[in-house]
Amino acid sequence: FQVGKLAVLNLITSFGTAAVAANAIANSIAGVINVPGQAMGLAIITVVGQCMGAGDPDQAASYTKRLVGASYLCMLLMCTVLFFLAGWLVTLFHLSPEAMRSAAQVLRLFAVFATLFWSPSFALPNALRAAGDAVFTMSVSLCSMFACRVALSYVLACSWGLGMALSGVWLAMFCDWLVRAVLFLVRFLRGGVSALRNIVEQVKGLRALKIEIQRRLRCRGLRRLRRRRTAYILITTAVSVLLHLPAGRYLELQGYAALGLAAAGLITALFIMVEVFELRGLFRDQGPDEAQA
Repeated sequence: FQVGKLAVLNLITSFGTAAVAANAIANSIAGVINVPGQAMGLAIITVVGQCMGAGDPDQAASYTKRLVGASYLCMLLMCTVLFFLAGWLVTLFHLSPEAMRSAAQVLRLFAVFATLFWSPSFALPNALRAAGDAVFTMSVSLCSMFACRVALSYVLACSWGLGMALSGVWLAMFCDWLVRAVLFLVRFLRGGVSALRNIVEQVKGLRALKIEIQRRLRCRGLRRLRRRRTAYILITTAVSVLLHLPAGRYLELQGYAALGLAAAGLITALFIMVEVFELRGLFRDQGPDEAQA
């Protein structure tokens, strides 16, 4: 996503300093306008996550519709104010006349398109992510970013295309919003509650698979620890026996017998400590469902 933004910014810099300044100011003002909608998006993540965790997709769908509607209302109010005050707002930044005209133009375009498409393209996918459908939202966002915002920016803005300069870049961004809004709305409305319920079932299946994999890995880890413990015990026993054989006395190694026993005891103690820490690591994330499994 950031690579796409850098590609678009690289295109904007080719239009001159006035376009760069107008784009920066417009982005700053648009960021303030988006704050209420972004707050609703964060609320959707929390509320829908709680509902899905409780296994109630019907309530999750109901709250999603309410909060997306609230996001629409907030964006409508903020964008209405922006549309009528865009010309005055850009004068606060002491830009050149060309930069002020460009900034006011793209801000008015932003006010219109953000009212229509911002909420379904940015607030609604938060509900899908909270429900566990993150792969679809990520795929749509990446594909739409490069297919619409980046590619269309060059087609609409460059001189070999439509030559719309900065306005073409922002129109390409609005096309990106439109594609996202349509795909996310289809994803949500095609099943509505049933789509969220299917996501719940998929998440439960993945959770059960994760528990089974962890159980098998834990059993494998326990077997490995047992084999390692047996090997250490055999090694320390062999060292102790060798240092007490008559051959040891013949080689005048009696003085090393006590050292060998101490070393064997130290190795055994270290192994026990390692085994305890590995067992704690194996069972650290074990939940009630995994314990039952």
